Amino acid sequence: MRRISMALGIALALFAAACGDSTEPTTTPNTVGSGATTSSVTTTVPDDRCTADRVGGSITFGDFRAPSALDPQSPNSAAGVVGGAAMAAIFDVLVRYDQASGTFVPQVAESFSSNADATAWTVKLRSGVKFGNGDPLDATAVKASVQRMRDPKTKSARAGLANLIADIATPDPQTVVFTLSAPWGGFPYFLAGEGGMIVNARVATELGDKFTTMPIGGGVGPYEPTKFAPGEEIVLKAKSTYWGGPVCISELHFVQLNGGLATYEAIKNGTLHAGLVREFPVIAQAQRDNATLSVDSFGLGTELFINQRPNAPGSDLRLRQAIAYALDATQIDQRVNNGEGDPSKAIVTKKSRLFQSLDGLAADPSKAKELVAQLKADGKLTAPLKLVAQNSPAGQNSALAVQTQLQAVGIEVTVDLQATQQAAVIGGNFDITLSASNLSDAGPYVALSRYTSTAPNNYVAFKNADYDAAVGLLRVARDSSAIATALRKVQDVWNATIPTVPLGGQSQAIVLASNIRGVRTTSETVALFDRAYLAKR
Repeated sequence: MRRISMALGIALALFAAACGDSTEPTTTPNTVGSGATTSSVTTTVPDDRCTADRVGGSITFGDFRAPSALDPQSPNSAAGVVGGAAMAAIFDVLVRYDQASGTFVPQVAESFSSNADATAWTVKLRSGVKFGNGDPLDATAVKASVQRMRDPKTKSARAGLANLIADIATPDPQTVVFTLSAPWGGFPYFLAGEGGMIVNARVATELGDKFTTMPIGGGVGPYEPTKFAPGEEIVLKAKSTYWGGPVCISELHFVQLNGGLATYEAIKNGTLHAGLVREFPVIAQAQRDNATLSVDSFGLGTELFINQRPNAPGSDLRLRQAIAYALDATQIDQRVNNGEGDPSKAIVTKKSRLFQSLDGLAADPSKAKELVAQLKADGKLTAPLKLVAQNSPAGQNSALAVQTQLQAVGIEVTVDLQATQQAAVIGGNFDITLSASNLSDAGPYVALSRYTSTAPNNYVAFKNADYDAAVGLLRVARDSSAIATALRKVQDVWNATIPTVPLGGQSQAIVLASNIRGVRTTSETVALFDRAYLAKR
């Protein structure tokens, strides 16, 4: 399988210079659909962006999953897989994660920096940036947006990250100082995602419930919404007053097709101009076809969650160990992804730029059988485990692979197929379930912190002081060496305590048709269309 070249190592930029109109590293894409393909090459070109002579046309983008709202502070996360591109087009982001270099760079912010111990982060805002209703984007507006994100009434999916901020100071209209409750070397991750999608709190209050579906005037991005029909279509119209200059693509249309293969085929035949796909075999096929790919790779892209609430079978460490020893990630990948995935029992996988040969618990059926025998002799494991899985082809294949391997070591399993596992996971109505934390190169602390003892989204109910301390080391890490050391510590504790059983990473790819230029991404595979344009044939 051909892979896109990704630099190994870790390079989280903790300090960034002001972002002007200088030359920026840009990936020259491989392209599919509507013309001949080109070979893969990464180079530096002078500001490949929209200019006045390139204005015109529309783009239809294939979303992985349609969002339930256009509010980045709503309960659904504004990641690439759930409408992040549409929300970034409306609200923009303060900071952008540059995937090619593995660094954070300013976007709406002019610059950002931290103090010596990463407990205070200063963000300088660009002058002259305005919301769609004409209000200025100033320090007061940023503060109000983050406070709205922290408000329990908003039910933001990222409220936990916002609550790491102890104080927000606004010493002048263009300066915001975030003081954190504890050091966080990766704080720019917050500014590159939902935290950096600044919401005009005044507009949100005036529109009330309407803001979540038609937030006109509420963002500083290059587009305003004109249609929101969940499951059907989202339409955005270009602004004439975007702070970043002319917006070439007059309309963005977001639709959802049935799976990555359908999305990719639609791009090749010209029905779509771009889209996001997640299925490994589809990404591999696109690579073999020399397609345009912007790929994010995540550790913990597939995990077996084990319910560890009191009286749940998984509260016994021996059962978690038995499950970990029973499961062979490579065999599961062969069944589910035709061997084209990123199988691993470690928290960081080979396709991640954070990869450093961390070892998870290797499959060992003999050890698994010994532990199962102990559990049964002690009167434990008297009933089959309920495996909750998504009722989709991939979900069914994954569940069957897990069921087969567990039953081979004496753990009986019944499969409960559901339209989505979300309700079961949040409510604890499972013994085991297939899910994911998605450990991002841009923010590894965020995914791993969900298993700390007090995390609100710790749905497996895992609690361990040694794990909390190891993740604490990752939070304060400020350079590649410290991050690598912290990840090794987390892996050691993980192997001893089994918060979940990792089974592999996940890749997400943005595919563009041959005439689309200027598209960039930020963290979580969120596409940015502010510089996009249609190249002349």
